[in-house]
Amino acid sequence: MSFYYDWYFGSTVEERAENMASSEWQLRYRLYNRNEFRALPQELENGAQFDDERHRFMEMFTSISDERNDTAEVFCISQHYELDYDNYEDFYTLVLNQPIRELKARNEQVEALSCNCPYVELFEAECKHMVLFGILYKAYRDSEPRRVPLAVRRIQDSDGSPLGGSTGRGRTRRQTQRQAQQPEAGPAVVEEEESEASESEEESKASESGEESEEEEEKSEEEEVEPIARRTRSRTQPVAQRTRSRSGSPRRRRRQS
Repeated sequence: MSFYYDWYFGSTVEERAENMASSEWQLRYRLYNRNEFRALPQELENGAQFDDERHRFMEMFTSISDERNDTAEVFCISQHYELDYDNYEDFYTLVLNQPIRELKARNEQVEALSCNCPYVELFEAECKHMVLFGILYKAYRDSEPRRVPLAVRRIQDSDGSPLGGSTGRGRTRRQTQRQAQQPEAGPAVVEEEESEASESEEESKASESGEESEEEEEKSEEEEVEPIARRTRSRTQPVAQRTRSRSGSPRRRRRQS
């Protein structure tokens, strides 16, 4: 009988608590010869609420009402609840060493002192429900939200919005802050744009001046070449005329003879 119990629920107190804290452990997948199981509740008559993941057996700490802040009790469903045994209670009550308000504040000193399950009464030792509380409460403390800076808290308090909330006034203030921050970055952007524009203007001016210098050089070259061409033509023209005059006189003499 002990072998089957260990296979169904866990061989040690710690293993049973780990199974209860894990959504992967499913009792119905271990009892092959049983077809009927009672579904785990989402809420008890005393107001304790549960989920379908890690808090299937231990009530969710985030759902505990403020009316219980001065009390020091949390509720845990029996690991045998799905089997609907008559000799097991549906849930058990754990007594803490600190009130619920300290639990909500994630006080590291909070721990379970006792449980009204038969295991504690029989062995006078820590039961799986108390170990389960320690596992889930540590995870609850580790999931503490990031601390909001004091300056932001003051702004949120002046807006009347809760920490981490988003009201209309809070959104308006955040938009105003973003708009106020934009001009700070504006001059740097404008300077970059002006520098880029000035660089492009200088490049265009340089290209234009280069073209003008090339045109001036071409004109100067033409001006230098033109007098040379004129002098060359002036020198060659008399020679050609003398050649024609000399070559023409013998012909006339030959014709006359």
